[in-house]
Amino acid sequence: MKRFWSIFAVALVALVAVACDDNKIGNENTVPTPTSDEVTFTASAEDLTRTYLEDGGEVFHTKWVGNETLCVVSEGKVFKFVNTLAAANKFCCKEEGVADLVGKSVEIIYTKSGEADGNVDSSAGAAGAKLSAVVTLENEGSYTLDVVSSFLLYSSSAEVTFTAPTQLFCDAGEFKATMTLPAGNTVFVPIVATADAAECELSYTIGSEAAGKVNITPAYNRINDLGVLTPTETPDTPTPDIPEGDAAIFFVPNSGWLSDGAWFAAYYWNDATSASVKLTDDNADGIYEGAIPAGMTGMLFCRMNPAYTDFSWNSDTENDHVWNQTIDTTVGVAPANCFYITGWDSGEWHEAGYILPDTPVTPSGSDFALAGTFNGWGDLAMANNNGIHSVKGVTMEAYAELKVKAATSWDVNFGAAAVAYMNPNNHIVVAQGGDNISIAEAGTYDVYFDHAKLLLYVVTAGADYTTAPLQSVNGKEPEIVAPEVTDNVVYFKPNSTWGGSDARFSAYLWNDSGNTWVSAVDADADGIYEIYIPAGYGTNIIFCRMKSGTSANSWTNKQYQTVDLLIPTDGKNLFTVNEGGDKIDGVWSVK
Repeated sequence: MKRFWSIFAVALVALVAVACDDNKIGNENTVPTPTSDEVTFTASAEDLTRTYLEDGGEVFHTKWVGNETLCVVSEGKVFKFVNTLAAANKFCCKEEGVADLVGKSVEIIYTKSGEADGNVDSSAGAAGAKLSAVVTLENEGSYTLDVVSSFLLYSSSAEVTFTAPTQLFCDAGEFKATMTLPAGNTVFVPIVATADAAECELSYTIGSEAAGKVNITPAYNRINDLGVLTPTETPDTPTPDIPEGDAAIFFVPNSGWLSDGAWFAAYYWNDATSASVKLTDDNADGIYEGAIPAGMTGMLFCRMNPAYTDFSWNSDTENDHVWNQTIDTTVGVAPANCFYITGWDSGEWHEAGYILPDTPVTPSGSDFALAGTFNGWGDLAMANNNGIHSVKGVTMEAYAELKVKAATSWDVNFGAAAVAYMNPNNHIVVAQGGDNISIAEAGTYDVYFDHAKLLLYVVTAGADYTTAPLQSVNGKEPEIVAPEVTDNVVYFKPNSTWGGSDARFSAYLWNDSGNTWVSAVDADADGIYEIYIPAGYGTNIIFCRMKSGTSANSWTNKQYQTVDLLIPTDGKNLFTVNEGGDKIDGVWSVK
């Protein structure tokens, strides 16, 4: 590690020194006011935390070298502050109107490009990191910028091609899920990050050789040390024990199909018979195996509810056995007998070891739509003007949620990459399969989607979207307010798995015309929670245990949930959750 940090201290020239200029002007309690259009401040950066890398117990610092640019953003305007070789920590701007920034809340942004709408530069090494801080600007002030990037660190004797589940890389302003990076002893790669990122899987190849997979956490100021990366031999196609004459098939689910503890089955048929086979992964290599009898003419794959151990199709009375299924397909023939899931209802036959493209096939022309809580998640067609897709005059309530999607399918959909709570009259980076985007203020808006750059703009109706600045940090989350007490109330009793001192519960309600979230309250602390149902939502309900430390009600913040439930009309108003974790049932009774 000593060797690494000696190289890193030279390479990371774009980050900030901890040491600041301690010279003060006048009384230390007096804030100088600029007398002309000139404002100066001192900038430093958050330390690279030793939580993730250590060397002799020290925290490592780097410094500006001069001729860098910091962008200061206020009310949609961008002012550029620059330093010099002689005073690298001092940043100054003499643009007209800059003095008006003093006393205002501003965002200070550093990117290698020197632009406020920039992001990390994954090909630029440590210097490609992104820094940011929201401050009340004062002349001659001193500010510390946060590292709002994550990093990969590796050593390799050959080029490495990484593939991420979302667009974590940025190269020349283009966001990518796959990127080829150079060989080297200590290679730093800045990647797109969020403050509370979850762990995800990163696959890689070295040269033309299959290599492996690693788990990373793309959180702010986190260095994911991958160690030395070396190619490995491509594993042989697994060979399950199958009856003579039967056909071996293999199945590779994606992250969506793997979620919530699901198991997998293949259903097959011909003119005379039909049956199913459970698929297993006995060697834990991520490839599930099974066998199809000879003579079958068709098949499909199913994602099954773990609450059931045997295969069964859904019915009017039990509609949660099969969570998802693919479209019908023929039985794959070796060597192309490995089925790769590409969406909730789609997949492709390939040879085992095939690597799917990093980006789903996206629709062309005007085949994009806006969907959200404002229209019951239906399709609102977007017009296409030279690759900029738009819909205008959309009226939304505060914290309305939305996504951009393919007009005919949810297999292609774009949501939040880093910013889930969006302030209007801004734009954000989006990603395939990202979280729902929540608009923090009510209003009537025009929405623009730049498919090539994966940017989403939400501006007041009639405004020029091209002037909307980039929002790189979350806006304010909604406040949770206890609902007004009414006679329309149901009660909820969690199980031991759902409980705990930090437990928080809510309910998701919906009907044919809309949906809403309601927080559960336990006013008398008896362990039984009340859900006060708004008018018009007394039909369908899902009870949820929310993640600890969260305050907003959303599917992103859900830890556990019940199955879909109908609210009884026979006087039973207390739902007691069965023992277990996610997607479980319970019992209705009279409280």
